[in-house]
Amino acid sequence: MLFTRDISKRRQFCLSCHHRRVIEYGEWLLTNVMQDVPHRQWVFSIPKRLRIYFLFDRKVLAKLSICMPLCLMDVFWMTVMFS
Repeated sequence: MLFTRDISKRRQFCLSCHHRRVIEYGEWLLTNVMQDVPHRQWVFSIPKRLRIYFLFDRKVLAKLSICMPLCLMDVFWMTVMFS
């Protein structure tokens, strides 16, 4: 089997070509797709003592994932009301 340059572009065998394409794609995303708005990342963690309950009962984890945004909205609402 012969590897040609064309195949390396599609299947990412050539690391330098792949790295260049990743950088070009990232730049294209920043200039053409994404808007210049502030972003925030929120990380929610469950204390280790409580994780065992979520491990065996996934319905409780589903309820938690529904409650979490509601609690966040309450915090934001209270912040807006009292500021």
